[in-house]
Amino acid sequence: MSDFKLIVTDKLGRQVTVTANPSTTVDQLKELVADKTGLSGPEIILGKKNTYVIYSNGTATLSNYKIDERTPLFMRQ
Repeated sequence: MSDFKLIVTDKLGRQVTVTANPSTTVDQLKELVADKTGLSGPEIILGKKNTYVIYSNGTATLSNYKIDERTPLFMRQ
């Protein structure tokens, strides 16, 4: 499985770029974002930008949620 870059935007419009792959779990993605932002991984809420979709199952993989490099993601605490 090849790695790809994801751009995650916070509510102030700041962006963080992380590298993940289809087998990365939501919890692992939160930790990648936490490493870049200094936030606590468990406090981060990830979702699909401009929708009400929240990725809450931490053990689900990015491929389970059909997240790839084209998926716009947002985060909040």
